Amino acid sequence: MVFPIRNPQSPIRNAWRLIWALSASLALTAAAQAGAKAPSAPPPKAPPAPKGLDRQRLAEELKKLIESKPLRGARVGVAAMDLSTGDWLFESNADESLIVASNNKLPTTAAALELLGPGFEFRTSVMAWGKLTGGSGPPGKRAGATLEGDLAIVGRGDPSISGRLQGQGARPTAVLEQWADAVAAAGIKAVRGGIIADDSYFDRIHLHPEWPTGQQAAWYCAPVSALSFNDNCVLLTVRPGAKSGDPAIATTDPPTAYVELANTCTTSRARVGNNRVLVHRRAGENRISISGDIRQQGAPFVSWVTVHEPALYCATVFREVLAAKGISVGGPVRLLAPPLRPPAEAVELAATTSTLKDAVEVANRNSQNFYAEQILKTLGREKAGRGTWPDGAAVVEKFLRQAGVKGTFSYRDGSGLARSNRFSTRQLVQLLSYANGRRWGSVFLNSLAQPGEGTLSRRMDALKGRLFAKTGYIAGVSALSGYVETQDKRLLAFAILVNDFRCGLADVRDFQDAFCLRLADYAP
Repeated sequence: MVFPIRNPQSPIRNAWRLIWALSASLALTAAAQAGAKAPSAPPPKAPPAPKGLDRQRLAEELKKLIESKPLRGARVGVAAMDLSTGDWLFESNADESLIVASNNKLPTTAAALELLGPGFEFRTSVMAWGKLTGGSGPPGKRAGATLEGDLAIVGRGDPSISGRLQGQGARPTAVLEQWADAVAAAGIKAVRGGIIADDSYFDRIHLHPEWPTGQQAAWYCAPVSALSFNDNCVLLTVRPGAKSGDPAIATTDPPTAYVELANTCTTSRARVGNNRVLVHRRAGENRISISGDIRQQGAPFVSWVTVHEPALYCATVFREVLAAKGISVGGPVRLLAPPLRPPAEAVELAATTSTLKDAVEVANRNSQNFYAEQILKTLGREKAGRGTWPDGAAVVEKFLRQAGVKGTFSYRDGSGLARSNRFSTRQLVQLLSYANGRRWGSVFLNSLAQPGEGTLSRRMDALKGRLFAKTGYIAGVSALSGYVETQDKRLLAFAILVNDFRCGLADVRDFQDAFCLRLADYAP
């Protein structure tokens, strides 16, 4: 604000006028500021809406990922299809036959759902082979009787005889305890004979000839049998002793005399570092050797260890459960051997069932090899008359041809542990597309892992609820195949196979995750 000075000839008067003018100006400015509202800050800008990738931009982005430095020298095959149109969105090396690792469970479980149905039941029976004598009470309420014969467990391929499907915190012997209760409810207090393990529903080749040698004690190489228990493993726990130099304490769950623990592991005084516990089971034996040392203040060492002759393992632990409930068994535990057959008076005392749907979920979501192999041999028995790997594989191969999978492939086992299993990514997507159109398609899709669970528990949280995929890994091989939903609700099928990579496994998985994230952004 400017005030004119009327008498420039009087310096004193002019000075006073100048002071007055400045004071008035300041007063007016302060009053204006007091009476006016402060201007509001501009609203924060909303983050830009995510921009979808059209087909051309999607291809450009995916090509950059495949050509990234970590994957140089690797053999990479990828394919993706828009299931709403049947269009191939992206292909790169999509017809090369590559090792698939646990993606081999996709044809295994899809064939089983198609040919057996999600509601197919595995059934295991406990039979009384003989007459009851002694005891008191009317039929059905007899007590203190003796079975003049054997108890027989008849296995038909159920992979779930354990605590897995019995509720959280269930003991591995939960099902066997139910069997023992049924024996007691029949009034049986003693068994004159022994326990027969009938595993004749499958053959007795428990380990696939193409599985890696020297790894048969590891859980992922669990033997396959028509009569199985606790994934045909024991859970070994090694704890430090009370003080340095003391022997380590080794136990198994379930506790059983079926395995022998040869423990030379000691307690060390080391305060930092990893435990140096070595576990070994020689093929054909149930003697588990434990050596090395464990830190006195360290966490327990835990490892799943397989057993030899799984049907006898199941029968032995059942005998131990019976003993704990006061039921004595006089004879030995033995495998069913021809020409032994059930007598005419055989009676079923207990039966346990589980569904194929349950088994498929464990096989796919947790990538449990044992479940996949049990499913495959069941396919062989039910559809080809013999529970063998070759018969099961022939059934799956026929299904794949009928499902529209074209070209040459190699299918050898149910889990993908054999390195001779080979498919192209195009063939895997053809299978995924076929499954999506079947009545059991939703069961198949929901059996796959999602971010935050199973084998994807620490991957791709941003796609929770939109990604359903099967992982796969063996040495030098990483795979990821399944379904992803875009932001506009399109369902895409994809397959990613990486063989012979020289970078770290984490780098390959980062590539796979980025690939899926780009697919989810597809918006035509």
